[in-house]
Amino acid sequence: MTTDINTWGLIISIIGTFVTILSFVFTLIIAKNARLIRRNLTKKHKQAKYKKSKKTIILQMTTSYQLLKDDGFLDGKELDESIIALTSYKDLLGRKTKRKLKSLKKLIDGYQHPAPTDVKKKVRKLLYELIHRLENEFDENIEYSKEITK
Repeated sequence: MTTDINTWGLIISIIGTFVTILSFVFTLIIAKNARLIRRNLTKKHKQAKYKKSKKTIILQMTTSYQLLKDDGFLDGKELDESIIALTSYKDLLGRKTKRKLKSLKKLIDGYQHPAPTDVKKKVRKLLYELIHRLENEFDENIEYSKEITK
């Protein structure tokens, strides 16, 4: 009789150990998924909070270009905001545009406040190219969406 009780006790403790290990694995999986979900939600929240329309971004860049062209004033903060806002549209941008954005960001981050003339010329040239590339890529995307929705 004691061996039957011991056998049942052993079986119950083995099952309990197995259930404990299984629940621990499930806990790890759930914790990992919760962390990924939280990270994605905060990312989407930040994008929605700072999201600007495509026209607004292009207008900001055009204004910065005109300031640089006419007055020689490099508005680094405004350009930085435009570049950050463009990250929400990164799937619409081409490879060359992404590269030019990256080089513009490096130029803006690396200059000292009064920017040298050569930096201003490089930024002005990059801005001009970027504005026209963005207009073309966004127009192409709009036309493509119109064709799909027909």
